[in-house]
Amino acid sequence: MISKKKLRRISLQGSALSILLLNPIVNVSHLSSEIITFIKAEAETYYGYAPEDCRVVSGGSAQATPKTDTNTATDTSSKGAADTDWTQPGTTAYKNLKETWDFWVGKGMSGAQAAGVAGNIGGAENTSFTLDLMEYGGGGGGYLYQFTPHTKYSSWEGYDKSNSATNQGQFVIASEGDTVKRYIEATQGEDTAKAAENWANMYERPAAWALAASLKSRQDAAKKIYDMFDGGKIKQDNSKIASWAGGDVKSDSSNKEGSKTKSGSKDNSGGYTTSNDCKPKCDIDSKSSKDVKTNTNTDSSTSSAGASSLADKIDAFVKEHKDAYLQSWKAGGFLPSASIVQSIIEIGFNEDVPSFGKAHNMGGVKFATKADYPYTTKLYGDDAVSDSGPGTDVGDGTGGSYAYFKSYDAGIVGKSEFMAHQNLYTKAINNTDGKATLDAIADGGWATDPSYKTKLNEMYDTYGTRYKWLDQEAISKYGEKPYEASNSTDNVAKASETKAVSCEEPGAVIGGDGWQKTGGTVNYHSDMFWKRGDLPDDLKPYALNPESIGMAFGSRTGWDGASAYLSSGIFDQCTTFSAACFGALWVKDNKQMGGAHGMSGNGEDLVGQTSATLGTKVSTTPTSGDVFSYPNNHTGIVSHVFDNGDILVVEQNVIGYSGGGIGESFTWSYSYITKGTQTARSWTFTNPSSVGYNVNPSAKALA
Repeated sequence: MISKKKLRRISLQGSALSILLLNPIVNVSHLSSEIITFIKAEAETYYGYAPEDCRVVSGGSAQATPKTDTNTATDTSSKGAADTDWTQPGTTAYKNLKETWDFWVGKGMSGAQAAGVAGNIGGAENTSFTLDLMEYGGGGGGYLYQFTPHTKYSSWEGYDKSNSATNQGQFVIASEGDTVKRYIEATQGEDTAKAAENWANMYERPAAWALAASLKSRQDAAKKIYDMFDGGKIKQDNSKIASWAGGDVKSDSSNKEGSKTKSGSKDNSGGYTTSNDCKPKCDIDSKSSKDVKTNTNTDSSTSSAGASSLADKIDAFVKEHKDAYLQSWKAGGFLPSASIVQSIIEIGFNEDVPSFGKAHNMGGVKFATKADYPYTTKLYGDDAVSDSGPGTDVGDGTGGSYAYFKSYDAGIVGKSEFMAHQNLYTKAINNTDGKATLDAIADGGWATDPSYKTKLNEMYDTYGTRYKWLDQEAISKYGEKPYEASNSTDNVAKASETKAVSCEEPGAVIGGDGWQKTGGTVNYHSDMFWKRGDLPDDLKPYALNPESIGMAFGSRTGWDGASAYLSSGIFDQCTTFSAACFGALWVKDNKQMGGAHGMSGNGEDLVGQTSATLGTKVSTTPTSGDVFSYPNNHTGIVSHVFDNGDILVVEQNVIGYSGGGIGESFTWSYSYITKGTQTARSWTFTNPSSVGYNVNPSAKALA
């Protein structure tokens, strides 16, 4: 799905040391290599954390070892902006570009083919050719090719820790060699513009609107690079290609629609935009019956063969699944034309996107529980939706898994139910205006890209208006307000706003209210961290126990306040915990706040979002029960404030202690943070006591 993050990129190495190097008080000349490594780890994980991008997964286990950049030949430099100009010989950017060029030429690519690859980097993906660039946005991508998630490269068995252009190129071949081979087959001649477009479509696979906005810059960069290195003199070398690809390399003319090709595994939730060149997916799955010539899955797929444009392709799909779109209006009150437009942006109706082509997911629908889809399962059977299946792996680093639907019809109806069950998009439900529906989705925080609403509206003008007839038919058949939340028992049960506070819940929790009372002294003088079960006894009276307010440790029970993150499969991040705990901790009229705080962004955003949503005051002085944020992108809840201004906080996603930091979800840990740290890192705090909320009377300490 479209990333819910601001587009912000940093170089891990540059940012890791800058915190110290730019501090005039700190002398770093004596720092050992171990300390430097620790600083890098801190910048990359805890203090450099951004939601949706630091989910460290390697073969299902947490990757606790920090990434370091030890390459000395082509290492990223921070000498200045000029060093990032890849057109200037002698700059670090130029060296990294040249190594990228040499790698692909060495693998047998022609000058135009190599320029197409490098042009995508220099024109869009990593315009400074910074080896260790992290994209805190766009799905948690990183490095030259914006591998998504970036940990997929750093956890690769062939990763040599140099981050060199050569090693990154080796990973591209190791992870998507078939894609590279198909790119070569499809890219013949000296047309660098076509080469850049092919690489974008086949490997990068950005969303339709994203590619439309960046295609020219990719093509311009490819032409520039081609000219810089005399690309016309370099011809395709099939013997070199065969050394890594195996077999014969076919020309574009032999790779017609219907030929057997293998789809890549990268699911960036993006589709092709140049539909004239969009060939249907022809991957053969032995578990399903497919007609290779027409790409028609006899059970559930839709054929796009013969579609001469994206508009024709979408039109054919909509007409084939018209009844499902009508049913989707009844199931969730999600207007068909708006649903179609959002799917264009999310998956481009491109069957090479695994979540769409294999999982029949209409874009960004992640699985939480089958109970979210009562109408879908009623229509299409209990097996209509599942948490696993082909195409459910999330390739954007956000965690969770895409919902698997057994057919496109189920996926269309399921998407509508999914939207109806999210409390952030209530204004989009039963809305008969297509643009207003999309505005409500954007305003609800589906994506933090500030231009997302504009892109939705532009896409609606281009494509959505074509399906107003479908909206009118759905409204005529099922009425203007077909979805009634009260009719969905699951929706009522999930809505945290309706959960009454009981002083008796949960009965097994014991502890006092010392966590809330300011004051006290303990013998700690620096920042300290503990797992939940390792907190020292002298701190337990000051430690808020989230279980006392209904939050389960290790499962999603009671985490309703984090609905904005849970609906996207984000279970292990600091933001998830802050939103859930804050929503359960504060009550008004005997009801928990739930998701009314408005939290949906990065860790550094949550105090500001809460203040903007509820009208609360932002302070630099902590109070127990506050949510905190700081610019290095972390958040949590203040448990206690001591006499000296130091605080005990409860949080998730700290490397080695909780959440994604140890490969777990729905967990928390405790940290002792000094007043000096709070000041130095510009911590901010807020709570809703000034707008009529009180602390949940059930909230207790660990002792």
